[in-house]
Amino acid sequence: MELNNTKVPFPLFCLGHAAYYKAILSTQNILFDVFETFPKSTYRNHYNISNSQGIIRLSIPLSARSSKDKTIEIEIDYNEDWISHHLKSIRAAYQSAPFYIHYIDELKTIFNSQPVFLSELNFELFNWTIKKLGVDLKYNLSDDFPPASENKYWRFDKIPNKKSQEIVLPYYPQQFEDRLGFITNLSILDLLMNEGPASRLYLK
Repeated sequence: MELNNTKVPFPLFCLGHAAYYKAILSTQNILFDVFETFPKSTYRNHYNISNSQGIIRLSIPLSARSSKDKTIEIEIDYNEDWISHHLKSIRAAYQSAPFYIHYIDELKTIFNSQPVFLSELNFELFNWTIKKLGVDLKYNLSDDFPPASENKYWRFDKIPNKKSQEIVLPYYPQQFEDRLGFITNLSILDLLMNEGPASRLYLK
């Protein structure tokens, strides 16, 4: 199959991990599947960063939903102040990182815009990320559910969707590696905060 000439369906992760973006950058025509039945416990509504204690999972709470709801229908729950929690966690993890000061204000603006739907927030974060990576990607939103046989690994496999630490990527400097060692495949946020524009070369 010629990926360059085919729309390749991917899930729409929230600040997806580095391997996710590596796969995205190697695919020239992305089709984000927003008509999938929304699966629980995946990176669609959470992301992993690392502070001095180790890996921190940051989750975006969702409004009540049925088991048949599509990703595009999922709404964010703002009844709890998760935005402050995320921003405080990001500050604790990266305030000493080289590029924190360059990125944090834009991230605050995105989170504080409080979009209704999870897919809206994820798209804002995705567009912000590829802008910081300095890449120009062609992508579309699905208008139906793509065949389940297409790009099954990223859409349905438990490793990229739940257990990203089983995906081993090369070393780059991290904030707490002196006590924790290198932690592979955290959120793209970890790579950007530490490597900035050089993140693009790392992912290539």
